[in-house]
Amino acid sequence: MKRLMNEVIKPTARKLGIPEVGWKMLRRWNSTVMNEEHFSDRVRQTRLGHASPIVTNEHYTVVRDSVSRRAAEAIDRRLEESRKNSSKNVGTPEAVGV
Repeated sequence: MKRLMNEVIKPTARKLGIPEVGWKMLRRWNSTVMNEEHFSDRVRQTRLGHASPIVTNEHYTVVRDSVSRRAAEAIDRRLEESRKNSSKNVGTPEAVGV
């Protein structure tokens, strides 16, 4: 594994402009990408070989800024839709989300 890292992975990473790379960084990236692709905690836990999804979620999964922004934008859209619907349907079940 050390030879793979030193002879293949690190030189490739340098060519791509990634200065530091190691196994833990690759495992974090793997878990983060699987999370962004909506794989379950169980799948990520199994692939990383952890006994508990808590370890995977707390130590190996990163919420990137771009994902956090998308989440905030989705909340804004839903709030705006709700505001528009409630002003159109005042006094109706739709106004309260029923």
